[in-house]
Amino acid sequence: MPAVLIPLLLSCAPAVADPCAGWSAPAAAGGVRSAELVEASGLAASQRQPGSFWSHNDAGDGARLFAIGPDGADRGQLRLLDQAGQPLEAQDFEDIAIGPGPGGAPWLTVADSGNNKGKRASLRLLRFAEPAAMDGPQQVQAAVIELAWPDAPHDAEALLHDPLSGGLFILSKEKGSARIFQVEELTGAAPRLRALGELRLPDGERLTGADISPDGRRILLRTKASVLLASRAEGQTVPQALSGPLCALPAPVEEQGEAVAATATGFVTVSEGVHPSLFVVRAP
Repeated sequence: MPAVLIPLLLSCAPAVADPCAGWSAPAAAGGVRSAELVEASGLAASQRQPGSFWSHNDAGDGARLFAIGPDGADRGQLRLLDQAGQPLEAQDFEDIAIGPGPGGAPWLTVADSGNNKGKRASLRLLRFAEPAAMDGPQQVQAAVIELAWPDAPHDAEALLHDPLSGGLFILSKEKGSARIFQVEELTGAAPRLRALGELRLPDGERLTGADISPDGRRILLRTKASVLLASRAEGQTVPQALSGPLCALPAPVEEQGEAVAATATGFVTVSEGVHPSLFVVRAP
């Protein structure tokens, strides 16, 4: 009897759910209409205009964002100014994130963090409240935060704004891994980066973008070939979630995948290139 009973009990143990099961196949929602957004390097879902997105070009463009409708429609541009009202310069914009700012209002953060030649000893974050409207040309004054790398210069293309803690995280771009850095003393006189460990990536991939779902439970990691998911349990910090297992979500075949935006219902990607498609993937 015991020899039969034990395997029967084991067979009744609950299976661990696969967090990457049941997601939809990527579906094209429309092409980006703007002829000036040709190297989309970051993507963030608007919180004031649900269904729309903010994006920006890679290196070589000015300090500006592009507003994109859910079908790729051109909804205008947002020029970034310094606190004196003068146009800011962009060295190498790599990612954009949205999350709670002062008073809980949605704030956008742009990571000017590209460092392909390894010569930048620091990076810049440009931060400002998300505009209430998106249509037409606009300007906004941004706070500029200069951050020195605490160890050695890194190339970094991924920025996370945690909706639960409000924390900002920079993820570096190395082959098969990414260093995790948190921005500390963000509102103080001397903000700094603190190294918090390393994230391992499969098959020697390099991180090109990242985002967190509005509920904080899903962390999406973008590479040129895939979208990876780190599930976050209740009470976990972002670094703790990133230290756990990753699984691969359905990802579109794109010319050069660099950007991902997490939404309440899944995620959206966009590639570099002229009039690239927005691809939507829905969570189960």
